[in-house]
Amino acid sequence: MASKFAEQKEKVTIGRKLDRFSAAVNEAIDRQVDSEIKDVKAQAEALIRKVKDESELQSHTRLTEQTALLENSYRKLESNAFHALKKDLLKHRQTLTNRLAGDIRSRLEEFTQSEMYFGHLVTLINPDLLDDGVCTVSLSEKDFRLYGEALAEKIKELFGILPAVESDSAIRIGGLSLYNKNKNILDDRTFDDALDRQLSLGALLSAEPEVTADTSPILSEDSDIPAENTVSAVNGPIVKVANTKNFSMLEMVYVGNKRLTGEVIGISEEFTTIQVYETTTGLKVGEPVRGTGEPLCVTLGPGIMSGIFDGIERPLKKLEEMQGAFIAEGSGDITLDTELEYDVTVKVKAGEYLTGGQVYATCPETPVITHCCLVPPNVSGEAVHVCEDGKHRINDAIITLKLEDGTHKVLTLCHKWPIRQPRPVTKRLEITRPLITGQRVIDSILPIAKGGTASIPGGFGTGKTMTQHQLAKWCDADIIVYIGCGERGNEMTQVLTEFAELIDPKTNRPLTDRTVLIANTSNMPVAAREASIYTGITLAEYYRDMGYHIAIMADSTSRWAEALREISGRLEEMPAEEGFPAYLPSRLSEFYERAGYAETLSGSEGSVTIIGAVSPQGADFSEPVTQNTKRFVRCFWALDKSLAYARHYPAINWITSYSEYTDDLAQFYAENVSKDFLSVRKTISGLLAEEEKLMEIVKLIGADVLPESQKLVIEIARVIRVGFLQQNAYHKDDTYVSLEKQYLMMDLIVCLYRQCKAAVDNRVLIKKLLDSGIFEKVIKVKYDIGNDELNKFKEYKEEIVNLVNGFVNGQ
Repeated sequence: MASKFAEQKEKVTIGRKLDRFSAAVNEAIDRQVDSEIKDVKAQAEALIRKVKDESELQSHTRLTEQTALLENSYRKLESNAFHALKKDLLKHRQTLTNRLAGDIRSRLEEFTQSEMYFGHLVTLINPDLLDDGVCTVSLSEKDFRLYGEALAEKIKELFGILPAVESDSAIRIGGLSLYNKNKNILDDRTFDDALDRQLSLGALLSAEPEVTADTSPILSEDSDIPAENTVSAVNGPIVKVANTKNFSMLEMVYVGNKRLTGEVIGISEEFTTIQVYETTTGLKVGEPVRGTGEPLCVTLGPGIMSGIFDGIERPLKKLEEMQGAFIAEGSGDITLDTELEYDVTVKVKAGEYLTGGQVYATCPETPVITHCCLVPPNVSGEAVHVCEDGKHRINDAIITLKLEDGTHKVLTLCHKWPIRQPRPVTKRLEITRPLITGQRVIDSILPIAKGGTASIPGGFGTGKTMTQHQLAKWCDADIIVYIGCGERGNEMTQVLTEFAELIDPKTNRPLTDRTVLIANTSNMPVAAREASIYTGITLAEYYRDMGYHIAIMADSTSRWAEALREISGRLEEMPAEEGFPAYLPSRLSEFYERAGYAETLSGSEGSVTIIGAVSPQGADFSEPVTQNTKRFVRCFWALDKSLAYARHYPAINWITSYSEYTDDLAQFYAENVSKDFLSVRKTISGLLAEEEKLMEIVKLIGADVLPESQKLVIEIARVIRVGFLQQNAYHKDDTYVSLEKQYLMMDLIVCLYRQCKAAVDNRVLIKKLLDSGIFEKVIKVKYDIGNDELNKFKEYKEEIVNLVNGFVNGQ
C-alpha cells in the first residue's frame, strides 16, 4: 500500500509545482525590470553626451529638466511594468490554483474509489469551492465518525501534507476540506471566516511539502488558460460557450451553477456548442461551464435490472424518494445505489492474468438474473489482490490488477462505458435462431431472428405499443430493455403496472425481474430523448457480454428523430426532407447496426435484438423516418389502420410487411419443428397473396361471378386471417402459442384447403362445404385446442378428410 501512495506522490508533488511557479514569477519580474532600467540608463547616457556640446548654463538647465523627466518617466515605466506583471501574476496564479485544485480533486477521487477500505466514502466532489484551491469531500455522519481520521492519515501519505482535524465535523488538509455533510458547516459563516487563511492557497505553501531542486520556469503560452468558461448563449437545450478551446467533441460537461449534465456536440473558432440533457429553465448567461475530460457514460453494474431510469441513467424511483414527483436540476451524478450490498462470489484467484471481458465475480441481481462483473474491454493485467467472497457494495474494491505498464487498477463491481461507443466482441456470428414471440403472424409468417432488427411502423391507434408490450411479455429473450423515448407518460405507466403483475411463464416470477425500463416521456427534456436510445443499447450490450440474449423495444424512434430535428433546428443546420437533419440515416444506422448475434470477449454467446416502433404522421409510410428505417432493418411489420379498426390484432398487414430472415432460419425450423414447416408457410402466404388479387375483382363485380375454385381461396383466406393471424391477447391459450402448435394450425388449414379443392374439382359446391360448419370449426381451433392438447389436431384432420370424402362419394 505504501508503494502505491509513493507512486502517486511521485507523479505530482504540490510543493514542486509551487516552487517552480514562484521562481518563474520572480525571474520574469527581474528580467522585465532589468530591461526597463537598461533602457532608461541608455537614454540618460545619450542625453548627457548630447548636452556636453552645449553651453554650460544651457547644459545644466537642460540636464536638470531632462533628469527630472527621466526620473518621472522611469517611475511611471516601473509602475506600469509592475502592475502589468502583477496582473499576469494573478492570472497565472489563478490558473495554477485551478490546476492544483483539479489535481487534488482527481487524485483524491481516484484514491477513494480505488482504495478498498475507503472506496465507498466519497459522495460528492464539489468544484464550486475551488476558487481558492479548495477541494471539498463530504461524508455521511457515520462514515465521518468511523473513518474520517483514518482517511486523513491516508491522504497525508498520498499528498505529503500534514492534515489537521479542526473539529468533530471537519478535517482541513491544506487546500483540502473533508467535512461532514450532515452538519452544514460550510453555511456557518463564523466557522468559515475563522478558517479563511487555512482554505487559501497559502495554506498549501505553509504546509512545508517536499521540495525538489528542479526550479525551471513553468510559465508558457499554454499556461494562459481562462480560469473558468461561461455560458454565452442559451437556446432551449442548446448552450454555447464563446472563446474557448478547453473542450473536446462528445465530452461530458456540467453547465451552470446547478451542474446540468451536457455533451459537447460542436466546436468552432468562435463557439463550443453543448447539448444539455436537463431543462435549461433559469440558466443564465455568465454561469460557469466545467468539463469532465470524459465522454457521456453510463455506470454498468449490479442494480440495473428491475430499475427504471431516465435517458441519462438517473434512477427515477430513487429520485422520487429524494426529491418528490419532479426531478430537480443537476441530479446527473445520481446513478446506481452505492449503499446496497450484494452477495459477491469471486471467480478468480491472485496471480491469474485477466483480459478484457473476462468474468471476475458474480452476484444475484434478481432472483432470475445472475450479474457477471466483467473486466472492462480495454483493461488486462495480473490480479495481485483479490478480496474474499461476501457482502460488497458496487464501489468496493474486488480485484487489484497490475497492468502492463506497471501501474495498478482496482476493479469494483461496476465500471463506466461511453454510450455512443459500441462494446467490442470477439466476432459476429451468423443469425440462425429465431426470436420466438408466441405471436403467430410473426413467428410463422414474418419471423425475426435473435440478433436481428425489426421495425413496427403504424399510425395513431394501430397498436404499436400494444404489439411491443406483447413481444416484451412473451419473447424468449433472457432480458428485456424497454426504451420509452418520447412516449406519453400513461403508456410507460401501463408498462410498469402490467409488467409488475405479469408472471413470467419461464421463471414463475414477475416479469420485472428481467426487465430494464428507460423512461424518457414526452414531457421530459428533448435532448435526453436522443441520449435514451444510446443508453438503452449500451445496457443491452453489457448484458449481452455476460452471455444473455437481449430484446430491445424502442418506442418510438420517430419521436427520437423529432428530437434530432428540434436540436438541428436550434443549431441552424440546413434541413433535409421534412425538416429532419441530413444525418438522420447515419444516426439510424448507428443504432440498428449495434444489434447482432456475437461471441463475446468472455467466450460465451449473446445477442441484441432491436425492435423499433415508428410513428409516421397520418400513417404515411413514405415519410423520411419510415423510409430510412427500412434501409437498416430486415424485418418490416407494417400496422394497418383498417385492420386495427376492425379489431384485428396484431394489426400487421401480411401483404405490405416482409421478413428477410426466413431463409436464415430454415434449418432451425426443419430441425426443431418440422421439415415441411417452410413449405406449409409458403402455401399459407400464397393463399393470402392470391386473396388480395381476387378482392380487387370482388370490389368491382362481386363474388358471385367467381368460379368455385376462387371462392374457395377467398374462404380459406378468411380462415387464415381470423383463425390463424388474428390473436387474442386476453385468452389464456391464445396469448402465447408455441411454434409446434403454430405449425399444426397451419398444417390443418392447408389440409382443409387441399381436401376442399379436391372436392371442388369433383364438382362439389363450395356452399355445401361451408354449410357443413367445418370452416368455422377450424377457425375456433385456437380456442378449442389447448396448448397442452396438441394430439387433437390429428382427430381434426381425420374429421376433415372423412367429411370431404363423404361429399365427394355422395356425388
